[in-house]
Amino acid sequence: MYRLAKKLYVKFEWIFSLCFAALSKVLLKSKSHEIFLSYNSSQVHDGFGAQVHRIFSLANTAAKFDFKLEKPEISQIAIHPLDKFQTLPEMKLYISKANLELFLSSNFTSAPKHAKLLCFDSLNFKALIKILIIWRFLRKPIKVICRDAHIVSDFYVNNYSTSLKDYFPHLINLEGRTSVENTIYIHYRQGPGGFSIYPGQKISRELNKSYFLNAAKSILNNTDNPCRVIVFTDAPKEDKKFAPPDNQRQLWEGTPGFADGVLTFLGNNLEGYFNNKLPQDKILGGIVVERNHDPLMMIKAMSKAQYLIISRSSLSYVAALLNPSARVYYPPEFWHPALKNWIKS
Repeated sequence: MYRLAKKLYVKFEWIFSLCFAALSKVLLKSKSHEIFLSYNSSQVHDGFGAQVHRIFSLANTAAKFDFKLEKPEISQIAIHPLDKFQTLPEMKLYISKANLELFLSSNFTSAPKHAKLLCFDSLNFKALIKILIIWRFLRKPIKVICRDAHIVSDFYVNNYSTSLKDYFPHLINLEGRTSVENTIYIHYRQGPGGFSIYPGQKISRELNKSYFLNAAKSILNNTDNPCRVIVFTDAPKEDKKFAPPDNQRQLWEGTPGFADGVLTFLGNNLEGYFNNKLPQDKILGGIVVERNHDPLMMIKAMSKAQYLIISRSSLSYVAALLNPSARVYYPPEFWHPALKNWIKS
């Protein structure tokens, strides 16, 4: 019976979500600002982009339901082979600076000490209904500690431009400012290569290069001016062996090719591929491939792109959310939804 119910829920999840969303509005008639969302980073040790995306999902949910959001803090991120920080002290120094730069808004607040604590792994509509029912019975502030609110936030994905303006006004690009005119930014997220599938995921995050090529060709063929093409990637140009710090080895266990504490990242000559495939008379200065860029700087650069081709990756996805005026190309089979004005492949 349980398995049947679970199958029905998965099949008709969007209908359930719609019903839960409607019920949430009924329960939220007043004083929802007494509910505080708090990012739980204690058990989250994956990539920088993924953690920023989780915090964005909480901000979007808070803004949609008139909740408050406590000032977040990223406590640790997974170290990758091309990162500029390769030791734990270097990583800690990096995230301390990134936290200062990310969370500047005065709209972040703190829950009162007498608030009731509720903890969830991920905030979905069922959890949201539970919170609202408890709040209406207790009539006291509630502090909700959770890792993310992707399910709720993805349901209101087109609300991001409003919610991010509230909490990240220094990052969101509402005026369509471009750092460099006529520039195409491509985020090529490879991982170890070979279209490997991470533990717990169903498809590879790596995309066929033809997706990026076709999107770039479409842009170049429909513009009168030559464009710069900048590629941000985690793919080394040549094969690279990577041994993560001892206390992060568990983050890589189960990844195809990881053995004896070492993982080989396959080389990928993206310069050669795009230079050979794209019309050179339409490109200014050849293809530029950035392999060891600061992740926050990549997000900031892509958030001011005129054209942005994203991967199945939170890093470029959050940059696209911060850049509602950009012409964004959205990849097939990505598990987070596209905004209504994005171009789907």
